[in-house]
Amino acid sequence: MTFENIVGIQPDENVQRLLKEVEGIPLAITLISSLIWDEAESSEALWSRWQKEKTKVLETGQDRKSSLTISINLSFNSPRMTEDARELLHLLSFLPDGFSNATQMLENIQRYIPQFRQALTVLKSVALVETDQQLQRIHVLSPIKHFTLESGSYFRLQKPTTEFFVDLLSKYQDKTSVQAHQVITPEFYNISYLLSGCYDRGQLELDIIQATINWTNWATYLGRPLDKLIIHAIENTDITDLKADCYYALGQICMHKNSVQNARIAFQNALGHHRQAHNDIGQANDLLDLGKLYMHQNQLEEAEKSFQDALELHKQAQNVLGQAYDLGNLGGLYMSQYELEEAEKSFQDALELHKQAQSVLGQANVLQDLGELYMHRDQLEEAEKSFQDALELHKQAQDVLGQAYDLWGLGKLYMR
Repeated sequence: MTFENIVGIQPDENVQRLLKEVEGIPLAITLISSLIWDEAESSEALWSRWQKEKTKVLETGQDRKSSLTISINLSFNSPRMTEDARELLHLLSFLPDGFSNATQMLENIQRYIPQFRQALTVLKSVALVETDQQLQRIHVLSPIKHFTLESGSYFRLQKPTTEFFVDLLSKYQDKTSVQAHQVITPEFYNISYLLSGCYDRGQLELDIIQATINWTNWATYLGRPLDKLIIHAIENTDITDLKADCYYALGQICMHKNSVQNARIAFQNALGHHRQAHNDIGQANDLLDLGKLYMHQNQLEEAEKSFQDALELHKQAQNVLGQAYDLGNLGGLYMSQYELEEAEKSFQDALELHKQAQSVLGQANVLQDLGELYMHRDQLEEAEKSFQDALELHKQAQDVLGQAYDLWGLGKLYMR
C-alpha cells in the first residue's frame, strides 16, 4: 500500500523525505498517511519533528499497529532475541553502510566475532535486518537504526570489528588489485567510523595509527581527500618514523585538494622526521613529492634537485619502484623544458623499472607520458600505440582518471 493509494494525493516534498527515511516499512507508510489524511499535522511539521524525534513521531495509539516505536520494540524484545543479537543489531546500526553479505567476508568476520552468523540469523527471523541482494549488503532500516541507537549502548563488538577492518587494510594495500577494490571500497566509510571511535575513546595503539595511514592512502586513491583522521594520528603518535609516514599521507591529501602550501609543510615535516629516523626510502618519497610541488610552482631547478636526490636515495636503498617514479618525474620535467631526448630516455628507463617491479599503474602512467612525447614529435603511430597500451593498463589498475587522460590523448591525436 502506498501513500498515494491511502491518501489519494501525490506526496509533497516533505512527505517524500519522510517516506525515504522510513525505507518502505509498511506500518510507517500507513502511519504517515493517516496523520496527513486526518490533517492531524502538516507535512512540514511532521518532517521537522522527525528530524528531532525520529520514530516517536509515528505514534497514533498505544498498540503495535498504531505506533512504530512499539512495533519495533516488540521485535527488539522478542523471546527469540538474544543479547548477542542485540549487540550485533547495535553494531549494524552504528556502521553507516551495514555489512557485506559476501560469503568470504561473513566467514572472515566469524573468526573475530564467533557468534556473528548465529546472531544474524536471529535478527533476520524477527525482521530487524534485511539484505540488499543487488548490493550484497546486510543493513538495518533507518527507523530501526534510530530506535536501536537510542535504546542503549552495546560497544562489545566494536573492538573485534575494528581489529577485523584493521587487518583488512593491512592485507589489501595494493590499490590496483580488483579484489582489494571489491573488499575495501564498500567498507570505506564503515572503517572511518570505527577509526574515529578509537580516537574519541583514546584507543591509540600503533595498529590504529598504521590503519589510519592505510585508510588515508585509500582515501587519496579513491578521490575522497578526507584529512580528519590523519590529523588525529599525527597528534597522537610520538614514534618518529610513524609520525613521518602520517605527515606524508597528509601531504598526499593536501596535494589532491590542491592545497599547495599545506602540502609543502606536510612533506617537509615528513622529510625532517624520516631523516631523524634514518629512513632512506621515506626521505626519497618525501623528496619526490616535494619535487612535484616545485614543478607545480614552476620552480624547475629545485624540482630537478629534489628528483635527483630522491633517485640517489632510492638507488642506495635498492628500491626499484621508487627509482621508476623518480625517472618518470624527471622525464616530465625535461618535457616541460622541451628537452625531448632526455625526456624519452628518462621515460624509457622508468618504464623498464616499472616492468621489473610489476607495477601496472606505473607502466600505464609512463606510457601515457610517452604518448604525449611522441605527439610533440609527430610520431603519431608510436603515440597511438602508447596511449592504447596505457588505456589497457589503466583499466587493469581500476584507475578511472588515468583512463580518461588516455582517451583524451587519443582524441587529440585523432583530431590531427
